[in-house]
Amino acid sequence: GFTRTERGGARRQRERGGTGPSVNITDPDSRLMTNGAGGGSVQGYNAQVAGTDDHLVLGVHVSQDANDTHCFAPTLAAAAVAGTALDLQIGTVLADAGYFTEENLTMAGPDRLIAPGRNRDIARESREEPATGPPPANASAMDQMRHRLRSAEDHQVYKRRSATVETVIAHLKEQVGLRRFSRRGITAVTAELHLAAAVVNLRRMHAAALSLS
Repeated sequence: GFTRTERGGARRQRERGGTGPSVNITDPDSRLMTNGAGGGSVQGYNAQVAGTDDHLVLGVHVSQDANDTHCFAPTLAAAAVAGTALDLQIGTVLADAGYFTEENLTMAGPDRLIAPGRNRDIARESREEPATGPPPANASAMDQMRHRLRSAEDHQVYKRRSATVETVIAHLKEQVGLRRFSRRGITAVTAELHLAAAVVNLRRMHAAALSLS
């Protein structure tokens, strides 16, 4: 097992966005990840899902990063590739506070709303300190995003996040049963996530077809 010092070092590495230690000799690609908001650790991967407003999976990405910060760009890139292939244009990207960095806010790509904090704090600020008009021109990218999410219009758009991607993730877990990966190695795990995403999409399209018949 880990000594106290090694656990502390692993925690600090995860907080900085590092990949964490490899401690599983049967799957050396996997890394030590924080297990939910309650703390604790699990050996595994960081699976990212980009969903559409009508609950389809548009892109997925699997990484060894214990922190979501560096997963925004590759997940968005995967969604953009799929969107181009389907002749779809991505409108506004909605992401939670785990992706709130200067780099993610300023990188090229579609418009985005990335939360600067918890949903309840964003709702309170938009209610108690509402913003109107465009952000100040000299404000930093982070302050501009804080301004936008205090506006009634952008806050209303952002509220769709939990009703879209969280629903898709629930479908992956509950309908497909993907609560843990059964394969080993990041390549095989990525293939497994792609397969599960395809199942979600096929089920969704089948249900839509039945509703029209």
